[in-house]
Amino acid sequence: MKLTPIKEVEFLYSENQMLIERTFSTTSEANEAMRVATADHPPDYGYDKTEFIVTFADNQFYRGRLNVTQGTTIGSHFRAMFNFYCGPNATMPKGASPAGWALAAIDLKHLQDTYDFST
Repeated sequence: MKLTPIKEVEFLYSENQMLIERTFSTTSEANEAMRVATADHPPDYGYDKTEFIVTFADNQFYRGRLNVTQGTTIGSHFRAMFNFYCGPNATMPKGASPAGWALAAIDLKHLQDTYDFST
């Protein structure tokens, strides 16, 4: 099954001024912008909260928040999310709603099976 590619990545808000209100036509461009924006951060810097929207070639979209550090990529964000909710060691956090957790896992599994997050 061919996966639907990402069409656009837009950073809506960021604690890092270099990432605010920027739009990229490829994930490679967005990843490079994050690399440049964090290049001079010391190892103990922490992260820059960054709100983003990924629009896919079929015009569906995903809105989320990245904790941008050195090495963060769009693909690494999604892989971490998939593993947290759907991975072999996924466990529902204390206090989470079982129904909400199950719906999140179903939604993420659909994203993983439909869209290309390889970068």
